[in-house]
This record gives sequence, structure tokens and C-alpha cells, in this order.
Amino acid sequence: MGPGLLVCAGYLDPGNIAADITAGIENGNTINWAIALALVMCYFFQSVSMRLGAVTGKDMATLIRENVEDKFQVLLISLLVNVSLVAFDLLQVLGTAVGFQIILGVPQWVGVFLTLFSILLIWVVQ
Repeated sequence: MGPGLLVCAGYLDPGNIAADITAGIENGNTINWAIALALVMCYFFQSVSMRLGAVTGKDMATLIRENVEDKFQVLLISLLVNVSLVAFDLLQVLGTAVGFQIILGVPQWVGVFLTLFSILLIWVVQ
């Protein structure tokens, strides 16, 4: 349960919250309620997932495959999860590319290639 709890706390990272609140102030304070609700929902879903894994000893994909009988629903859930993972990874790559752009002063497309190169380098080293 320890790593799961750390992942849950990652959603409540002070840096993320500060950036979200700053964005909310710049775009009108009404968005801060949506940000707060999203953070609470992320924490809730992560903690429920962590507890489910601790009690059953299985991951969410295995439990869905074992307990959902309709194969179309399993396929649809898998598709939605993969789309959300791709969107999250794209966000991380673009965020790192913007960081390279700010730090090194390179164009954003160069930052994307630097990000991809660094990911591949870490993957090969591991």
C-alpha cells in the first residue's frame, strides 16, 4: 500500500496545486473549483484502486477482465484507458519540450526530439 499511497499523494503535489491555482487566478477564479474537484476525484480514484489491489492482490486490468463478462465492455474499457494513457504521455512529452525550450532556448520541435531521445536513452540504460 505504500507505493499506492505515494502515487495518491503525487496528485496533491504542492507544485501541481500552485500551478493549477495560478492558472485558475489568471483565467478566472471559477476554474479553481473545477481544479479542486478534479484533484479530489484523482485522489479518490487512486486510493480506491490502491485499496482494491491491496485486498485482492490483483491489478485493475486483471479484475476487469475476470469480472466483466461482456467482451465489448472489456474492449471499450481497454480502449478508453489506452486513449487516456496516450493523452497523458503526450502531455508529459510536450511539457518537457517546453521546459527544454525555456532552459536551452531551442525550438519546441527540437525539444520534442530531445525528450524522445532522453526517454529512449533511459530505456536503453535500464
